Amino acid sequence: MPERLKVGGFLAAWLVLTGTQVAAFQALADHVPVLVAAVLALQLLKTFPTRARLRDLGRSEDDAIYGVVPFLNAALFSWLLAATPKETIRAQRLAAQQGSSALTAWAEGMRRATRSGPSVALATLAAGVVGGSATEAMQAPLTSLATTPGAYDLLALLAAALGLATLIASMRSSPQDRRAGRASVRQGWLPALAFAPAVAALMLVVLTEQRSQQAMMVQMAFPPMIASFLLAGPIAAVTTVLQLRAAAPTLKDRATLTAPVLLPLAALLGMRSQANQLGFQLAVIAGVWTTVSWAFAEFVAVFDPDAPARATSQTLVRRIRPRIFKVHVIWLMATVALELGVWSLFVDPTVAFSALLGAADAVPPWLHVVGAVLSTLVSWPCTLALLVLYEEQTAAEPKAR
Repeated sequence: MPERLKVGGFLAAWLVLTGTQVAAFQALADHVPVLVAAVLALQLLKTFPTRARLRDLGRSEDDAIYGVVPFLNAALFSWLLAATPKETIRAQRLAAQQGSSALTAWAEGMRRATRSGPSVALATLAAGVVGGSATEAMQAPLTSLATTPGAYDLLALLAAALGLATLIASMRSSPQDRRAGRASVRQGWLPALAFAPAVAALMLVVLTEQRSQQAMMVQMAFPPMIASFLLAGPIAAVTTVLQLRAAAPTLKDRATLTAPVLLPLAALLGMRSQANQLGFQLAVIAGVWTTVSWAFAEFVAVFDPDAPARATSQTLVRRIRPRIFKVHVIWLMATVALELGVWSLFVDPTVAFSALLGAADAVPPWLHVVGAVLSTLVSWPCTLALLVLYEEQTAAEPKAR
C-alpha cells in the first residue's frame, strides 16, 4: 500500500502539471515570453515530485534533468513507474553513486567562478565580445565563398589534403614518444586541425556531388567551422587558462600563458568545436557523443600535457558519461533561457524564439554577439563544474592520467 501511494502521488502531481503545461500552450500561444516562462516554471515544479520519486528508487536526483530532454523524458517517466526496491537494494544503489552529481558540480563551479576575481570575469566577458564580433564579421564572406561552387570545391580539396597530412603526421612518432603518449610532430600538424574534422563529410559532398539537405547542411556548416578554429580556439585557450589558474591554484604552475601551453590547447579547442558542430549537423547523437567524450580534453592538455588529450578524456569519462551529459544540459538550458530573455527585450519574442531555433537572419548581427557573450559567461561555471568531475576522476584513476 505505501508503494502504491508513492507511485500514485507522483502520477497525480505529474499529470496535473503536464495538463497545466498543455493548457498553457493553448492559452498563451500568442504570448511567447509568458508561455516560455510558464512552461519553465511548471517544469521546475515537476522536479520536486520527480526527485522525491527518484530518491525512493535509489536513483540519482539529477536524473530529473532528463525531463527536459526529448525522448529521454519518456524513459524517465517509465523509470519512475518502476516498483520501489527493498531498502537494502535502494541503499546499494545510493552507495554506488560516488562523486559529485551534476548539480553539485555546477554549484561548486559557480562558487569557484565567484571566487576567481574580477580580472577573470573581465577576460571572460572580453572573450565573448571579441569572439562573437569577429565570428559574425567572418560569417558573411566565408558563407559567400562556400556557396560559390568552384571556390568551395577548392576549399574542400584543400581540407582533404590537410586532413591527410594530419593523419600521416599523427602516426609519425618515435617508440619513445609512443610510450610517453605524445606525438613528436605536435606543432607540425596544428594548421591541419582547422579542417580535419570536416574532411570526410566535405569530400562526400564534393566527390559524389550529393546535394541532399543533410549534405547542404554540412556544406553551410563549413564557414563557422573555419571561423571557430581561427577565432574560438585561440580565444578560448587564453580564457580557459586564466579560469583554471584561478580555480585550481595548486596546479597554477602548469596553467601558464605560454606558447607551449596555448598553441596545442587552441588547436584542441578549435578541433573539438568543429567536431561537435559536425556531429550535431550529421546526427544529434554523434554531437552528444563527441561533446561528452571530449569533456576533459582541455584539462588533460593543460595539467598533463604529455598524455594524449582525447584518448585520456575518453578513458576518464567512460563511467560518468550520463553525469557529464547532464552538466551540459544545464548549460544549454541556462544559455537558451538567458538568450531568449535578453533578445526578447530588443525584438519581438516570437522572432527571438525563431532565431534560437535556427533562423539566424531573424535578429540583427549585434544580438548574435550578445548571445555569444552570454554563452561564454555561462560556459565559465560549466567549465569549472567539469573541472570538479575531472579532479575526482583523476584522483580515483591515477593510472589514467
